[in-house]
Amino acid sequence: MEVGAGTGGTTSLLLPLIRDRFGPDGFRYVYTDVSPAYFVDARVAFAAYSSELRFAKMDLEVDPRFQGFATAQFDLVVGANVLHATPNIRQTLQYLARALRPHGHLVAYEITHLSPFNEVTFALTPGMWNFVPPDAVEASVANWHRCDGADGCTLPPHLWATQAMDAGFGHAESTEPFGPDGELFVLVAATSDDDEQLYGPMFGAGSVGSAAARQHGAAVVVGGRQGM
Repeated sequence: MEVGAGTGGTTSLLLPLIRDRFGPDGFRYVYTDVSPAYFVDARVAFAAYSSELRFAKMDLEVDPRFQGFATAQFDLVVGANVLHATPNIRQTLQYLARALRPHGHLVAYEITHLSPFNEVTFALTPGMWNFVPPDAVEASVANWHRCDGADGCTLPPHLWATQAMDAGFGHAESTEPFGPDGELFVLVAATSDDDEQLYGPMFGAGSVGSAAARQHGAAVVVGGRQGM
């Protein structure tokens, strides 16, 4: 399942890779967003994957069980630049953990701070300012001003991993920041605590989990019932 799929930029990269691994009709990909309006163009853009693709409205601020999603339904949940736009990141991660099967994985591509590009694009949308800091009770003007700093309405990578563990994931790691301004990172979280297969030099001091799991030479994620 992809959350916050939007216009399908991430989907266009993942679908060919997944089909190459599992073959036609060897998987199901659920394309979700809070706005079904995106689905019209997505159905056209990804018509070649119509047999594998499903569309469903999903609000990340609401428990998936109340939106028609079953508990422990997915092997993999992915999201690109979307989870930070929810008010309560820990609660959002908890919802996604419930949607994953045992040995399932969450892979989230996120930002560490508001780069100039973010400031003149995504920061102009209301959703960018939904964030409530972990030590705050609710959104407020004071919290908004806290967001108006060097890091914007974001959390550093190591706190994302901590939030994932607090949300019920058995193991979580975040990469070191990368990108032109060090504004990007990837969070990988596993539902089972024996899934410490988040390897490689990308996972450094900011990660939470077994140090031994970071001594391997390649970054891979292993999980899911079919070895995905």
